Amino acid sequence: MTNYISVLEGLLFVAGDDGISLEEASYILELERSAVRQLLDELKKRLEDENSGLELLLTASHYKLVTKASLKSYIEICSFSIFFSIVSSVSRNVSDYCV
Repeated sequence: MTNYISVLEGLLFVAGDDGISLEEASYILELERSAVRQLLDELKKRLEDENSGLELLLTASHYKLVTKASLKSYIEICSFSIFFSIVSSVSRNVSDYCV
């Protein structure tokens, strides 16, 4: 038996910032939209109940996984660290070509 909630979670992860519409999920899972909506509601509840760092967000017409607002300070540190790493890497590569 297919665990559709896990499949949805994976689809949402892969979709990233673009998210996935109810129609797209229904087409991919080969389920009625009402069934997919129930699965999305269940996923949303699971993410709320499980101390997850993620939540399910519905934008204008797409669902997407986002990090919870309570993690903002950690995400900012991570983003800064990634940015600093990229800048350092570029800086080293540029210095190879400078006299």
